[in-house]
Amino acid sequence: SGVDPKIERLDVGRFLEDSSILFSSSMAKKDISFEIEVGEDVKDAFIDRGMMEQVVQNLLSNSLKHVPTGGEVSIKVRAADGTPGWISGVLPLGYTRKPSYMVITISDSGPGIPEKVDR
Repeated sequence: SGVDPKIERLDVGRFLEDSSILFSSSMAKKDISFEIEVGEDVKDAFIDRGMMEQVVQNLLSNSLKHVPTGGEVSIKVRAADGTPGWISGVLPLGYTRKPSYMVITISDSGPGIPEKVDR
């Protein structure tokens, strides 16, 4: 979009809690269980708060629309194994001497994307 990221160091668990708070009452009304699980080896991350918050909120909004009453939504964060191949030249590595990466998975018990749309 031509916007430079504003990267800052954030507590991953707190960031995800703050980003998902908008959905807590709607999930409670639909009796949707919601869990955030952050691995012990992932505490802080260098991210653009606004950009990542938009991604997390878009995915949670989509989950809320499609998860049936009594369903489940979860966010899990774990350390990545090694360096992703696509990262070269994307991330300014001056933030840390030995960078490590994380994987954020947002999953739900909704029906998923229909096969005809998925292709």
